[in-house]
Amino acid sequence: MSTSVELHQQDFYQVLASLIPSELKKLGHLTVEDNLGGQLSPSTLVNESGLGADSYDRMVLAGMVNQMFHIFESGIEDNLLRAKTLQDWASLVAQSWAFYSEEITFFTSGSTGTPKPCHHRFSNLIREAEFIRSLFPNTTRIVALVPSHHIYGFLWTVLLPKVMTVPVVYGQDWSANRLKKELQPHDLIVSFPLHWDYLLRSGLVIDPAFQVQGVCSTGPCASELVDALLEKGLSGMTEIYGSSETGGIGYRHHPESPYSLFPYWQPQDEALLDLENSNRDPLPLPDIVRWTSERMFEILRRRDHAVQVGGVNVFPERVAQVIRELDFVEDCAVRLMEHPQGNRLKTLIVLKEGQEPTDGIRKTLHEWIQTQLTPPERPKSITFSNQLERNALGKITEWSTL
Repeated sequence: MSTSVELHQQDFYQVLASLIPSELKKLGHLTVEDNLGGQLSPSTLVNESGLGADSYDRMVLAGMVNQMFHIFESGIEDNLLRAKTLQDWASLVAQSWAFYSEEITFFTSGSTGTPKPCHHRFSNLIREAEFIRSLFPNTTRIVALVPSHHIYGFLWTVLLPKVMTVPVVYGQDWSANRLKKELQPHDLIVSFPLHWDYLLRSGLVIDPAFQVQGVCSTGPCASELVDALLEKGLSGMTEIYGSSETGGIGYRHHPESPYSLFPYWQPQDEALLDLENSNRDPLPLPDIVRWTSERMFEILRRRDHAVQVGGVNVFPERVAQVIRELDFVEDCAVRLMEHPQGNRLKTLIVLKEGQEPTDGIRKTLHEWIQTQLTPPERPKSITFSNQLERNALGKITEWSTL
């Protein structure tokens, strides 16, 4: 039996304050800080003088909010376009949630195309939070360093504090020094690989006596990074494996260990069965995995050939196709840099016969990348070569970025 979890208007405001700047950025807007000269607040107007959102933008945003919280089930979705402030929107979501709270929809964070909606039973999310609680019995507070409108952030920074009955503080914009000052004994820090790396490089030091635990998701966390964080005082790091479609699937306490399957999942070929919902169809695993035992597994590779850049799915082949559109490019390859190089893409470019990597070509290439690719897609290392070297199996070999 799942714990009864009540969400309130402030919870919905927190999610909206995370969702809306993200969606405005996708619509080509400046950041909220650049546009408003400060942070969002409940009184921020949902118009051009507030969010900088025109009538088209408001319709897009209202549609996302409507779909995420299933406001159409309550029949009050038209009020979203009449609302004046973010607080009004949060109030409408709360009213709708009181009528219908069985489902919630999250969206994939891919860098291309329309984000895919992923529907979840709210009771299943509570079930996941209840299991997570058992992994951290000594936690007295959650420190949220992730956006709360994606499924990972929602589970860990909105639901989990309620299931654990512990407070949550939001510190996405905190520096490493601010985080160090704010930490308390038995805190649980919720973040993602790129941000953990930023904190480490920014001089994060944690008092070992505080027994602070860390959580990481959205992509694999390099063992060197985890070891370095443990040396800086972190008591332990737990990685969560899952997806927007499935929610959490497995967990591990060290990058070199296999993942343990969450207790309500049952493997079936290349999919998962929900043991507590036998009438539901199997959910495909997002990656190719190897089962080391009945309930433990290792991840081999992604099925969709995406890679993670800052918690966003990007597709190297799609990036390569964009670069190949330039009339002076013969071919190119795109890959993810390997730790400790960084967590961004790199590209190896072969120019057409007679072309040289002149300043003019480099300038045109840079402008093309800036205008045609999203920030996570943009390669941060560009290498020119006479050809793409391939191995005996025809696969492009690794190249140096020096």
